[in-house]
Amino acid sequence: MDPTQLVVAYCERLDGAFWAEPANAISNMTFFMTTVGILWALFRKRRFDVPVIGLSALVALIGVSSFLFHTLATPLTSALDILSVAIFILVVFFFAILRLFKIGLTGATLVTVGFLGLSWFLSLLLGPKLGLSAMYIGPLISLFAIALTIAPNNRKIALGFFMTGLMFTLSVIFLTMDQQFCDWFPIGTHFMWHVLNAVVAYMLLRLVIYAKQVNQPAPNHPA
Repeated sequence: MDPTQLVVAYCERLDGAFWAEPANAISNMTFFMTTVGILWALFRKRRFDVPVIGLSALVALIGVSSFLFHTLATPLTSALDILSVAIFILVVFFFAILRLFKIGLTGATLVTVGFLGLSWFLSLLLGPKLGLSAMYIGPLISLFAIALTIAPNNRKIALGFFMTGLMFTLSVIFLTMDQQFCDWFPIGTHFMWHVLNAVVAYMLLRLVIYAKQVNQPAPNHPA
C-alpha cells in the first residue's frame, strides 16, 4: 500500500488539499473539550482518578488522530484514526466492567476479550452491508447490555448507559449516512460523528467516575 495515497472516504474531500475537509477536521475540537471537561470535573471534586485521567488522554489522542486523517488523508493516518478509537473503546469497556461488577481484574479481562471477539465477529458479519460502521455495532450493543445487567442494582447508572447507548446509536447513524447524502448535503454528516462521539466519551467517563464512587467502601468510623 502506498503510504502517500490519498484516501477519499467522505463527502467533503474533493481533492488532496490539507483543508479539503474543514468541517470534519475542525469538529475534532470537541474531543479536546471532552478531555478538558473530564479533567476539570476531577479537579473540581479533588479526585485523582488515574484510569479516568488516562482515558481522557486517549480521548485527546482520538482528536489528534482524526484531525490528521481528515487533513492528510493517507492510509497511515486512517489506520491511526481507527486504532485510537479502538483502544479507547477497549480500555473504557474494561474499566466500566471492572468498576460496575465485582469480578476482579481477571474477570474483567476475560469479559473484555469476549467483547472484542464479539465485536470482531459482528464487524465481519455486517461489514458487507454497513461498511466501517459495522465495527461499532458490538460496542453499541454492549452499552444497552450493561444498562440491562446493572439495572436491578443501580437504576441511575443503568439509565446513564441507556442514554449513552441512544446517543451512540445516533452517532453511528450519522457515520453510516455520510456517503448517501453527498449530492444534496455536500459537507456530509461525518462531522456529527465526531461531535456526538465526544459527547458519548464524556458520558462514559462520567459513568466510570460515578461507578467508582458507588462501589467505594464506606469509611470505618470508630464507635
